[in-house]
Amino acid sequence: MGKFYDENTTPTDLISKEISNSEKCPLVLVFTAEWVSSSTIVDIVSQKIVDDREDISLITIDADHNKELFSKYRIRKVPSCIIIKNQEIVNRIEGTFSKKEVLDCIDKS
Repeated sequence: MGKFYDENTTPTDLISKEISNSEKCPLVLVFTAEWVSSSTIVDIVSQKIVDDREDISLITIDADHNKELFSKYRIRKVPSCIIIKNQEIVNRIEGTFSKKEVLDCIDKS
């Protein structure tokens, strides 16, 4: 199983550490909000991603508790997903996404 962190355990320094480690282990940042109904689906998909792939770290970030990160990563739609490899953003998905969609983005980049 990969690494899964939620917004209660994601200080900015943890995100920076995982970005630094993205050369070995791709990082998926998932931006959600409790008030968005599709966020529940995204939470389930996120868990399935890390259950299936040991080589992925995934961090969920809540809109209401992390506005500075939403601004930093220019998130315009919730939910959204950013994929980071080799310390660079290689893809982003706006709106609800599937496990296959995320894994395809990781594997193609």
